[in-house]
Amino acid sequence: MNYKIVFAKPSFSNEQMNACIDQCSDLTELQTLLDQNLFSIERLDPPFGTLRIEHIRKALNIADYFGTVDVLPDILLLHMLYSKLYPNRKGKVKIDNAAISRYFQDKFNDLELSYDDWQRVIDKLSIEEFISIDTIAERAVIIWNSLPGIKTTNSCTGHRDSPRYFCFSNLFMKYDPEKISFPHLSDLSQSAFADLNSDIFKTEVSIYKNKIDITFFQIPSSEWIAKNNKIPVEALVEKCYDQLESTFRTYDDLENFKRERSASVVRAADYIHKLLFKYFNRLNTNFEITEQEDEFFWDVFRKRSLIFEETYKDFYLSLDAIENVKRFWKCCEELGKSLQKENRKI
Repeated sequence: MNYKIVFAKPSFSNEQMNACIDQCSDLTELQTLLDQNLFSIERLDPPFGTLRIEHIRKALNIADYFGTVDVLPDILLLHMLYSKLYPNRKGKVKIDNAAISRYFQDKFNDLELSYDDWQRVIDKLSIEEFISIDTIAERAVIIWNSLPGIKTTNSCTGHRDSPRYFCFSNLFMKYDPEKISFPHLSDLSQSAFADLNSDIFKTEVSIYKNKIDITFFQIPSSEWIAKNNKIPVEALVEKCYDQLESTFRTYDDLENFKRERSASVVRAADYIHKLLFKYFNRLNTNFEITEQEDEFFWDVFRKRSLIFEETYKDFYLSLDAIENVKRFWKCCEELGKSLQKENRKI
């Protein structure tokens, strides 16, 4: 895979980063340097994504487990960090499927997976791919990849240092209908996410074209809104819809918005959330904006697309919001385990 280092300050350079690493004299200083979030690592090949500090720490821990830098992606900065942490480890270490399986079983020793289950996991999930998985999502990703005929393709839990914070989560997969079937997926998913469908939570499981998408969206409660003196979600939804409707007037959007709004506040908010990205992306594409212009375009429209995240940022960075995200991923784990049981019956 190809990667690009992105520094928090555009004026920062690889040379400056290398100098900062060289100046660290021990593990504590190196950890303090990482805590500053000076950089992230963008993956330039699909599935696209960003390695943030949690992934970088994971990568270094994995290299420590295997005792070699060879297990890491070919990213010079990661190799430098490892060499700084473990300057005396220079030898080659053989990393085969048995060693990778041992690593996963050691890390997730409480998961009741069979030998065949673990083989499916390592067939679908390389160490390089596992490094990119958000830590909150790890267990669910392992469980779903242990199922025959299923491969996860993308997942996101949210981050403190990303524009979406902990507003939105997703787990996307593709599956082979000849190897697995889901006769009871609807019933199982309704049961698994029963506590995460309300006026402030929306969880959705959809199957189409041999793909499974599980998404979670949350908004702050009315009590939080009042306590923090923020605009009510209903009012923000109406404001955004009025702007969209007067600019991109379409009949379907009006009908869909009425239906979502009548169901719950969170469904209306989620619908508007999606429309914002839909139309700003369409503007970007239809007007054939160049790569250079794209940077300026999103400087203007990113905050407008992320109006919920910006307005309720304090909530989306709160412990309550993060705990809600953890509950969602725990439910994903339980749904995966339920499907394992169902599949073994067939």
